[in-house]
Amino acid sequence: MGFIFFLNQRPQLFSTSAPPPDVETHSTTVAEFESWVRLENNAGNNLQHYSVISSPGSVRSAGVAILFKPSLKLVTTFHDNAGRLVIAHFSDPSCDSSPFQVVNIYGPNRRQPGEDFFTSILPQIDPSLPTFLCGDFNTVVDPHIDRRGCNPSSYWAYNWPQSLSLLTSQLDLVDAWRNRHPTDRHFTWHRPCGSQASRLDMVWISSNLLEHVHQVEILPFFRSDHSYVFLSISLPSIPTRGPGTWKLNSSLLTDEDYIAEVRVFWQMWQQQKASFPSLAVWWDDGKKRIKALSRRFSSCTARACRGQIKSLETCLFHLEHRKHNGEDVDALLSQTKTDLELELLHSAAGAKIRAKEQWAEEGETSSKYFFQLEKSRAVKKVFTGIKNSQNVVVRSISAIIRVWILFYVQLFTASVLVPSDQDFFINSLDLSLSRADADLCDGLITEAECSHALSQMRHNKSPGIDGLPYEFYSCFWPILGTDLLSVYNNSFSLGRLSFSQRTGLITLLFKKGDRLETKNWRPISLLCTDYKILAKVLTNRLLHVLPSVVHPDQTCGVPGRFSSENVRTLKDIISQANQTNSAAAIISLDQEKAFDRVDWSFKLRVLDKMNFGVSFRSWVKLLYTDIFSSILINNYVSELFPVTRGVRQGCPLSPLLYVLVAETIASAIRKDSSIDGYLLPAGRRIKVFQYADDTSIMVQSDNSIRALFSLFDRYERASGAKLNVTKSHGLLIGSWKHRTDLPVPLNWSNISVTVLGCHLGNDLSVDWDSLIVKFEDQLRLWKHRQLSFRGRALIANSLGLSAFWYQATIFDVPNLIVKHINKILFPFVWNKKKEWMARSSVTQPLTAGGLGLVEVSRKITCLRAVWLRRHFSGSVHHSWSSFFEHHVSLVFPNHDVASLFVCDHIPAYRIKRLPPFYASLVRTWVDLKGSRVGQQWIVPRPGLDPLPVGEVSARISYSLLSQYQHTEHRSVAKFTDLGITVHWKEVWVGLCLWRFVRSVQDTAWLSFHGILPTADRLVRFGMNINPSCFCGQPENLIHLFVQCPFATEILQWFLVRFVTGNRRRFLPMQRFCLGSQLPLVFLWSLLLCWASCVITSGWPAIVIVLMVLLQMSPTPFGKLDPHFGS
Repeated sequence: MGFIFFLNQRPQLFSTSAPPPDVETHSTTVAEFESWVRLENNAGNNLQHYSVISSPGSVRSAGVAILFKPSLKLVTTFHDNAGRLVIAHFSDPSCDSSPFQVVNIYGPNRRQPGEDFFTSILPQIDPSLPTFLCGDFNTVVDPHIDRRGCNPSSYWAYNWPQSLSLLTSQLDLVDAWRNRHPTDRHFTWHRPCGSQASRLDMVWISSNLLEHVHQVEILPFFRSDHSYVFLSISLPSIPTRGPGTWKLNSSLLTDEDYIAEVRVFWQMWQQQKASFPSLAVWWDDGKKRIKALSRRFSSCTARACRGQIKSLETCLFHLEHRKHNGEDVDALLSQTKTDLELELLHSAAGAKIRAKEQWAEEGETSSKYFFQLEKSRAVKKVFTGIKNSQNVVVRSISAIIRVWILFYVQLFTASVLVPSDQDFFINSLDLSLSRADADLCDGLITEAECSHALSQMRHNKSPGIDGLPYEFYSCFWPILGTDLLSVYNNSFSLGRLSFSQRTGLITLLFKKGDRLETKNWRPISLLCTDYKILAKVLTNRLLHVLPSVVHPDQTCGVPGRFSSENVRTLKDIISQANQTNSAAAIISLDQEKAFDRVDWSFKLRVLDKMNFGVSFRSWVKLLYTDIFSSILINNYVSELFPVTRGVRQGCPLSPLLYVLVAETIASAIRKDSSIDGYLLPAGRRIKVFQYADDTSIMVQSDNSIRALFSLFDRYERASGAKLNVTKSHGLLIGSWKHRTDLPVPLNWSNISVTVLGCHLGNDLSVDWDSLIVKFEDQLRLWKHRQLSFRGRALIANSLGLSAFWYQATIFDVPNLIVKHINKILFPFVWNKKKEWMARSSVTQPLTAGGLGLVEVSRKITCLRAVWLRRHFSGSVHHSWSSFFEHHVSLVFPNHDVASLFVCDHIPAYRIKRLPPFYASLVRTWVDLKGSRVGQQWIVPRPGLDPLPVGEVSARISYSLLSQYQHTEHRSVAKFTDLGITVHWKEVWVGLCLWRFVRSVQDTAWLSFHGILPTADRLVRFGMNINPSCFCGQPENLIHLFVQCPFATEILQWFLVRFVTGNRRRFLPMQRFCLGSQLPLVFLWSLLLCWASCVITSGWPAIVIVLMVLLQMSPTPFGKLDPHFGS
């Protein structure tokens, strides 16, 4: 049995004598173990006065226990029945430490049971509590340092499973011993002969507890072949929490009374403008009054909700009492439970919003999940300490806030720059706006621009200090829009925005590394929505002209440009340099706090040089005039401090302003003849690749390297930027791969560098395995969620497969990887059940009877279609296109891409000779049946006019290929053979549009496809079950819903009362029951009662079905389907 001693000093173990031979050392029941502890207590051997929580195993294996001292208060416990898991929540009444949980595990010693076990325990662990995950894991993290002498092919010697990686990453746990001993080889289990050893016993703790660890060691134990892990830790005190900031409860915006009250107030408030010194002051005061009104209204609503829940709970208690006394109160009891559930689900919906949970499905009842997720997100933002400028950890809330204020005051305060260096970089700019383009950005703000900007904003985003989110402005725009427009233009004339619009609230997001280091936190400015509307208007103006002043080498934010093109070009350069043995290096520069260090005067000089008009420059200056920030720490809001440099992360205009400033260094690099760059196949020399502050430079000589760093030194003096040398890297390629005598100290490598999330290196392979692991981990998170088939397909598309598309856009995806993805994908959608339908049916759109699951190979083909569109656009010269043309000319002599694509037939064996990525481009053109008509490249569309290649998107390509590769559902032929006429288009569209709970959706979908698991179908699958219905007839789909006497009787009742309008008896038609004219909830209700009868071996009562129907259908039956009532 695995013991965990939880206390604050080294344990004094039970001083028992060796047990006699007839006594087992593994207890098999809780009572047996507790009896043993009592015996030790009575014998005076339990010196620490331990109490115990256990989950016993068998006489041969498993069994876990937690022994804890009386000073700890046990709050809750959980244990399994297999002796592998026990969880205990504790608090320490003697101090103000936060509650915590101890999870003791005994891992299986085989891979698949291990995977299943670690997957199953994740939902049992509260992610919001500090956690100690301890025990015998029966696996190791890294076999190279955690095992010795073990045969890796042995069934028990499996290594760290993916499910355990997911568990530790989701709970943010770290290996306490390995963290303190990163390279040590020390083991907790040894064979008696000493030939084999492994570190199986571990303690994983929440990452924010690391700073409180005093000691962690592996120590020998005289009664076992395992050593034990000793951890000494001080539990952190509970950080005090401030009052936080007010945020409008968006659910109020659906309350007609609240909407009416706000409208009445604002109509009154509009008459008060003359009483204020400026419209900006009037506007801010009006927002404060709306806040007070909203808080008062929300308080009354919450009080009424709590009263309703309390009243329903009281009513439920009394109804249960009456039922026990023999009264017939079933109907009232059912209604009361339904009403109470609706109230509680409303609370769960609030938790979903606060937890920022984007993926929830109607009928999914995991409200506990959302409440825990909400708490978990809050815990991750809590500060228990931070290092000050003297590298001393401070822990009081006032000291923590002071450290952050000093840090950001220093960061956001403008430094002294060198005007001559500024002149140099300003004069290096050679792109500027025409007068017509400049005029597009100038002028006062219009209401149409504001309305359009509001429509582009994202929902459910945190508001600024006023607490009013996007949803508020969207709801009240008809009465607020004109006034806000007047505020903007009035502020423009005065040269200053309102106070709330000038104030940002900084919230800190942890990146990675040491949580005590200020540099490892990213500042996000929460800005008021009315500010962001104005910033979005200016962003939209700037987007129209941005391509005219930003070189094609910069791909961030510029319409029609894609970061993937830079990565693709770098990939081709590496390949060519290695093939030709050319001397070259890629230098990836990292700037420290790049957005936060932008100098405002330099930024305005850049705008002036690029010929932006006075009006637009004044609007930009307005956003940065007399601005302030405060910091949110543990729900405390710091004092305000002035900001005099930087562009705010959280403002929609910031990335574009940064791109304009970054153009100065890029232009200077391109103009510097000392920096040689790299010669592309087409003869153009390329030097720099940019995506915002992510900058990669090509060099081919030592002088180029020296010149580059000298130039960047000058750029720092001109702009306030600062190079982060420790995070900058260089990749040596071609004949430089093995160089060691580089002229500049840097993190040089001949293996790989990371550019925009992609690993580029001399090894040309892509690490698809790591992406597959992430894919599996993401799907595993949803394994225990109650989702419909449609919901699972949505999750797989949106959260699972999306991990591949960026890399698949740039690199070739081998067929083996596609097969591996599908091997994971389809079992997830079917929830590990047998695949009851052809995959070609599942991947069809919802409106065509499928689940809309992405067909992976088809999607990859469609991603290639976008590259073809870019190649033929002709507006910009793409660097990667020169490699495309080069490879085509080598494989197809006397051809370029254009002449190749007009060929009637392109031999497949010749296509294979191209590099895999470019071969896939040619195959995509063939699959899409592209051609040229005159000077226009087109793609045909069945039944429609051809589409110019310039308008082809991945979505359109996917639709076209789906039509070319369409297969009919098997259910169509199946129902036709049965003589049933079904209007399939209406059926599929109806299934797609109606919003029913998960069980109803699944039942209807399976029924219409003829694959509901009825007895005859299960028998065909080889299951040993009774093939007959409880009525004695063979059970199949038609019998279940039409021919069974029970189904016939209940359907007659339904048809007479809700469809026909008369009371004559008749048998229901098959096409009616299995076509589009029966409410989906009816099929589900019948199936539910049928399943209950199979279990109980009884005959169902019609009244049970009717009760289920009425509960599931809040609207009259006649409103459930457009066919009714005729």
